[in-house]
Amino acid sequence: MTACGGNESPDAALQAASEDCTAAPTVYRHAIDDRPVATRTMPGHGVVVATGVIARDGCSSIDGPLAAVNWWTTNNKPLLEEKYDSVVGPLALRHARIIFAGDSREVIRAAEAPLLDHETLAVVLYHSAESFSEMIGTQTHMSVVQFKEQAVADAYSFGLQRCVVGCDDLNLLPFPPNVTGPALAVHYSLPGADAADVDRAFGVVRDALAADGRGTLAFAGRHIGTSFHEFEDGARTRPFETEGVDGTLVFELNDLGDARQILQIPEVTEFLDNTAADLAVTFDEFEL
Repeated sequence: MTACGGNESPDAALQAASEDCTAAPTVYRHAIDDRPVATRTMPGHGVVVATGVIARDGCSSIDGPLAAVNWWTTNNKPLLEEKYDSVVGPLALRHARIIFAGDSREVIRAAEAPLLDHETLAVVLYHSAESFSEMIGTQTHMSVVQFKEQAVADAYSFGLQRCVVGCDDLNLLPFPPNVTGPALAVHYSLPGADAADVDRAFGVVRDALAADGRGTLAFAGRHIGTSFHEFEDGARTRPFETEGVDGTLVFELNDLGDARQILQIPEVTEFLDNTAADLAVTFDEFEL
């Protein structure tokens, strides 16, 4: 199994060509210091000179499409929806399309060393590091980030993932989401894993679901990087961390009642048994 389009993923190729992953990670930097200060000031943070994306390590490529995987708990939903989502949602759709967005219903699996459980998952596909960096560097986005930070109170997992399954056609309309039916999401931790091995495992799981017939593997991704804001003093801040999430799978189900049985499919079980930690959550409420 390889990345979307049938070719070896950039990460697998880079990892195969590297003796180790200790080289400096790749950085995409989008300079905005030619704009008036008022248009690039983040309230509570300072004046931004650049935004960008940085790879997680020297073996991860940030070339090609990037899936922004957001997994969070909200302590002030009206604030988030009225002050942030209503502004950033339309903005993001100029640069990306929605793969999945929904509110969780039930945790049905948590490994011995579980990842943090949250309420809401959104997977948004950007065409490139450039398009994502441009979006977060707009005056519109920076003016409302403070409301997001207040509304989620640090209970937020964020990472940019290589979309290995589920992003073959980048030319679809940005809305509605790819996944609109009952869903099962699995977040996993698998530090130090070989990118090509993970890609192949995704392919095995995808094919097993297709043969089973009770659902499809609608999205599979692995963490390759994160975003940053660079300020006048040279400091770079990362708004949110992954909280240990190394990748995410989203299964679209014919029936939500089949979720536990999906985890018992031998190929899915084998994948989960090889993770360092994982969390499986069902969804039947969607953010449309």
